[in-house]
Amino acid sequence: MSGQSPYHHFRIFAGARDVGHINLRIGDSRHVRRVVGHVGYWIRRRARGNGYALSACHALAPFARAILPKVILTCDPDNTASRRTLERLVPDDQVSEIRIPPKDPHYSRGVRKKLRFIWMP
Repeated sequence: MSGQSPYHHFRIFAGARDVGHINLRIGDSRHVRRVVGHVGYWIRRRARGNGYALSACHALAPFARAILPKVILTCDPDNTASRRTLERLVPDDQVSEIRIPPKDPHYSRGVRKKLRFIWMP
């Protein structure tokens, strides 16, 4: 797919327990800037609600800052947990709602809007 980007993949651990992962995409394609963002994370269901995604973003910040001066993060508007994480990470004035372009692969999956957060790690 056009717009794919190289990325760094990290596991998220709570002590010795693997609770998820976080990715830093280092490309700057339109797809990254408007749809998927530079950072993506996933937390195992049984580990959710403990702030691991936010902690992982803070841990990733020095590395991200060395590569990108500004980092885009996105989430679906109805993904309450991810939205809350990103609202804690990024100031209110750095948030916008964007429409997904019809030619983007996410559009064909039914995604029409994303919240877009601009983070200065």
